[in-house]
Amino acid sequence: MQAKNLSVAAACAASFLLTAGAATAGTTFGWSISASDTDPHVNAAVPEEFTMYYLWLDCAQGAGVQAAQFGLSTGNPDVHAFVVPQNGWLNVGDGLESCLLLAGPGCPTGPLVVAAIAVANCGLEPFQLCVVPCDGETITVECGGTAEPMDWVGLDVGGGSCQSGPSPCGLIGTEAMSWGRSKGAYR
Repeated sequence: MQAKNLSVAAACAASFLLTAGAATAGTTFGWSISASDTDPHVNAAVPEEFTMYYLWLDCAQGAGVQAAQFGLSTGNPDVHAFVVPQNGWLNVGDGLESCLLLAGPGCPTGPLVVAAIAVANCGLEPFQLCVVPCDGETITVECGGTAEPMDWVGLDVGGGSCQSGPSPCGLIGTEAMSWGRSKGAYR
């Protein structure tokens, strides 16, 4: 009986150590702001007066995502963004671009749209839509509760690209062009 209890305790300890190691080593979270609701890697667009862009959880390598805290900025005081959570996500932040406190259903690993971003750009000004700190934080909380830094790729709307570094989730397009111009490259 004592040997059985000892082996159960050893199995529990090994499981805890493996879980703790997975929580801190190799966990990578990638977020993307895209002009597409079907592809997280459309990270360039041309200015429009009123349009929708999309905040994607591009990938969670190593663990699923429980929550995130960060802000969004257009870098242009004449361009305004309003965030509308999608796919079961909840924003308990301010609902505008300055501070998002997002909580997700389950433990998704992406890619999935977390929010639609309605943008009003009455002057057709060029801008960037970038991730910025909210209350000093730019983090993703993995399932299990550990807050980790995150990588992100912003949206270039004629104002230049912005990103935290290379995307952990794949290739990112950064050149703004129309669909017709893109098709013309293959004719």
